[in-house]
Amino acid sequence: MKFIENADLDLVANTISENAIDCKFDVRIESYSCKMVNVDKKEWKKMKDFNNELQPLSPPELASSEGRFGTSPNHGRFRHLSQSSISGGDSDFDEPHLVNAISRKVLFDLITVLNHSYGDYDFSELPSESFTYFSDFNQVVKDVDSKFASSLSNNAFLKDLYWSAIDKEIQIKGCSIFSLIPSYEKDPFTENGCIWSFNYFFRNKTMKRILFFSCRAMRGDSGFESSSPDEFMNDQD
Repeated sequence: MKFIENADLDLVANTISENAIDCKFDVRIESYSCKMVNVDKKEWKKMKDFNNELQPLSPPELASSEGRFGTSPNHGRFRHLSQSSISGGDSDFDEPHLVNAISRKVLFDLITVLNHSYGDYDFSELPSESFTYFSDFNQVVKDVDSKFASSLSNNAFLKDLYWSAIDKEIQIKGCSIFSLIPSYEKDPFTENGCIWSFNYFFRNKTMKRILFFSCRAMRGDSGFESSSPDEFMNDQD
C-alpha cells in the first residue's frame, strides 16, 4: 500500500479544518495505491492459507444505529447479484461473491489504509464485520452534509470543493464504498474528546486505488494531535 502525495487533497483537507465551528477537525483525504510494498507483502504472506475465503460484512443499518444516518428505505437491503454496483458491474469485489461479503484481499487493503492513516492504532486484527458497504453514494453525501451542516463554516461552498477534489482523484462512479463501524473500544473515532466522526473508503478497482475520507470533530480542549501517513514513507521502498 503506497500513500500517493496530492497537494490538492491536502489543501482541501486543511481548508475544511480551518473552517471548523466550535470544535477542531481532524480531516483525512488520502489517496493510496493498492500495489503492495515490501511490508505489505510480508503481512499478506501470513494470510496465504486463507486468501480465497470470502469475508462477511455488517449490514448498513448497524452504521445507521450509531447515528450515522437518518432512516432510509435502503437500510438493511443488500444488492442482489443481478443488480449493478456504483460502477455499473458485478465484479467490484474481485471474486465471485455474496452481496454481504468481500474478498480477504479487499479486507486486507482496508485495514492497511487504516494502519497507515492512524499510526497510533493497530487495526490488524479487525474482523470483516467491522466494515459495511454502501451501494448508494447519496447516503454518503447525506451523512457528510449532516455532520458538517452546523460544524463547518461555508459548507454550502466547500462541499462542492471537497467532492470535486475527491471525484477527480478517485472517479466516484467507478468506486465501491466501505466504512468502518466504530467499535467503542480502541479506535480513533471513539476516543475521548471525539464529538462525532465519519469515515469512508472509496475503492476503485480499475485504478487499483483507494481514497480515504474521514473527519473527527474533537472538543476544543481535547488536545488531540493529528497523525500523518508521511511517517510510513520509509516503509514503501
